[in-house]
Amino acid sequence: MELSPEVFGLTTHASTPATAARRGVELAQAYCAQRERGFDIVRSEIWPNEYRIAFRCPRITADPVAEALAVPAPALPPPPPEPAPATARNRRGVPSSPGLF
Repeated sequence: MELSPEVFGLTTHASTPATAARRGVELAQAYCAQRERGFDIVRSEIWPNEYRIAFRCPRITADPVAEALAVPAPALPPPPPEPAPATARNRRGVPSSPGLF
């Protein structure tokens, strides 16, 4: 249920306070995750078999510090040059020409 603008609340019941709290946090996180948002607890109360939680689902924003520290992707190397056309060569790799050898 919406308690105030952008603040939601829910109550869970279980046999132990720890189980009720775990279940309440899981349900609240799932509620925010379905909306592709973050999760922040505003306040919570634990009773013998009950857990009450008020929470927000803030928009997920980029971290400017992480972006500033990110290493840019290396530039791709230039493509290799096109191979030169083949020329006739003798066994020693010297271009052959008429009249030699």
